[in-house]
Amino acid sequence: MINLAHNLNLEVVAEGVETLRQQEQLRDFGCDQVQGYWISPPLPLAELARFLGIGERSAHRGQPLGN
Repeated sequence: MINLAHNLNLEVVAEGVETLRQQEQLRDFGCDQVQGYWISPPLPLAELARFLGIGERSAHRGQPLGN
């Protein structure tokens, strides 16, 4: 599915990622982005703004996919 999406010039976002292992497999498969509890649980708007605005990502277990 990831290759099909890329052949159609689409970006792939995997939902429901809950573990480092899942994130690593998706990176190995060429997935562009992930979302799920591994990155962050759902947040109220004010907490989301803090999470995005001051780099609180480092306080969470999630890591960018990067290549």
